[in-house]
Amino acid sequence: TTRILAPMLSEIIRVIQEGEDPKKIDKLCKAAGFPVGGVTLADEVGLDVALHILNFLGKELGVRAQGADIRLLNDIVTAGFHGRKSGKGIFVYEKGVKERPVNKGAEEILKRYKVEPRGFQTDEDIKMRFLSRFINESIYCLQDGILA
Repeated sequence: TTRILAPMLSEIIRVIQEGEDPKKIDKLCKAAGFPVGGVTLADEVGLDVALHILNFLGKELGVRAQGADIRLLNDIVTAGFHGRKSGKGIFVYEKGVKERPVNKGAEEILKRYKVEPRGFQTDEDIKMRFLSRFINESIYCLQDGILA
């Protein structure tokens, strides 16, 4: 459910704000068992859609959906980087090209929102950060009867 993915996405964006490479984050998501990386998933869904979801759920869930600076995502969308559907999001999408480089335009916006990391973090720490957000919200959904 979207409600479970939103807090995880917020944490992933926060980790990127802390200077981690989006490609590395995708690799960590896949290593954690997800079929696709979280950054790629946001690009596939559409960063404009992700922004709308994070804004809405931020109001509904409060601190549970927070983490990233939502202005970062707003600036990326305002710059026209909507994800795969626009050809550029966090990554660049070209027909017939499998390799997706990080979008330099999005990278420049990311630099404006860079924050200090929350201490030293290993790859395992980073995985636990986004996984814990995913798992915690899953439990809330079970408690609320949204999932059975």
